[in-house]
Amino acid sequence: MKFIKNFNNNAALVRDDKDREFVVVGNGVGFGKKSGQEVDEDKIEYRYKADDDTNSELKTLIEIPSEVLQTVNEIIKHAEESLKITFDDYQYLTLADHVDFAVKRAQQKVEMIDGAINWSISNMYPKEYQVALDSLEIVEKNLEIELDKGEAIFFTYHFLNAASDNEEMQDTIYITELINHIVEITQYQYGEVIDTKSFNYSRFIAHLHMFILRHLNSEEVTADDLDPGFASLMQMKYPKAYETVEIITDFLEKTEHWQLTPDEKVYLSLHIFRVTHKK
Repeated sequence: MKFIKNFNNNAALVRDDKDREFVVVGNGVGFGKKSGQEVDEDKIEYRYKADDDTNSELKTLIEIPSEVLQTVNEIIKHAEESLKITFDDYQYLTLADHVDFAVKRAQQKVEMIDGAINWSISNMYPKEYQVALDSLEIVEKNLEIELDKGEAIFFTYHFLNAASDNEEMQDTIYITELINHIVEITQYQYGEVIDTKSFNYSRFIAHLHMFILRHLNSEEVTADDLDPGFASLMQMKYPKAYETVEIITDFLEKTEHWQLTPDEKVYLSLHIFRVTHKK
């Protein structure tokens, strides 16, 4: 690729051998280059085709300071290694835009997240949340500014989004909030706080995530996979769990207009029983 011009040290406009123009991002990708010189492709981490469809995205990218882009590269490298996820170009752009905006919020001393949400997310997604806290440290070290700890929630959403196929940021936030409501109903019904460090809790959250995705994607759920008698057996063997599922069912019918199948109620009852009974 041939160098055309720099936007900053970490973003440049280039042209490939088919005369197509791209904006490329990478640490020092355009540093010291003159027009027509070859760009070191090993330094390119993300690329965007410079066409009319992406003008607004490119405008956002080139307005982000070089030191912010370098910080985002470091955050993504740490997140991808720690969480075994991969950021695509669009996810890179949204994270870069968020970090840039977070720095501006910090300069204006604007707080974004309350403690209750912070606690909820940190317990639902402890690994992602820990990497989010690491990301705050990276920002503070590189950019010499202290971010509000509530920003870790937004970083967590970005990491969850990168881990989810075909899932937009707003869907990730929506799913997370819906899971939180179901966990809160379960805890209220049992009058206890669920052990968020248990294996059963992790399985419960994973089950809820897939369960919600199926409904959001309007995937048909076969109603006769299990013997119809399982639902009656579940009511007799785990009455408290099944009662909790009925309350969750009522909540989802009223708020989401979802109809749960008998099989879904059985599986949800099993997960609730497991997550509320310590072994």
